[in-house]
Amino acid sequence: MNTDRQTRKDGTEYVKIQPKYICYHKSRGLCRCSGLTAYLVSRIDDSVCELIHEVFANIKESPDEAVLKKNFDKEMSSYRAKITKLEHELGKHRQQLEKLESEVAESLMGNSQFSPDVLSKVIKSTEAKISETETAIETLNTEMTGKKKSMESLKPMYEVFVGRAREFDDSTIEKKKMIISALVSKIEVFKGYKLNVELNMDYQEFCENWDVLNNKSTINA
Repeated sequence: MNTDRQTRKDGTEYVKIQPKYICYHKSRGLCRCSGLTAYLVSRIDDSVCELIHEVFANIKESPDEAVLKKNFDKEMSSYRAKITKLEHELGKHRQQLEKLESEVAESLMGNSQFSPDVLSKVIKSTEAKISETETAIETLNTEMTGKKKSMESLKPMYEVFVGRAREFDDSTIEKKKMIISALVSKIEVFKGYKLNVELNMDYQEFCENWDVLNNKSTINA
């Protein structure tokens, strides 16, 4: 709560108490900034609430589970095909490494056409290929797990999103801020009350015209 005090020409004191957002670093001289030290809460809150109201007004109908599952199955098939191919390559690399390691013994006894130094370099190269292939397989498996979790949470997430939309306009400002905190990743305030609102990308598939809304998220309060 910020208190503005002014003394009128007639000597009386004018006092106005209103909430303001304070820039922590600017108010303590911790950084160079062209912005203000304090911003009126109402101007910022109203502008952000208006943007979120528009986001909710553009909610799509419930995701078609059949279509989602079809796309998900197609994506999983692509992942499995990539993993199978990499596992085949990994098997070939490991077989090659075994042959090279056995060739080292032959080379030390003078029974190989390759010198130990040459074999050592080829072995290191093959080991690097094995490591790269194992990492690629692990990455794909991690991505598959993430996609599966996202698919499982999509419907409940959508229902929560719709529920928040229904109660948003009639909520108290405190409740609105709780809802906004889930839909917004970051809000930046600049000089002249220019706001940059970074929307949470997790919700983009639930809204029509998401790109348009995201472009409009740089607003003037």
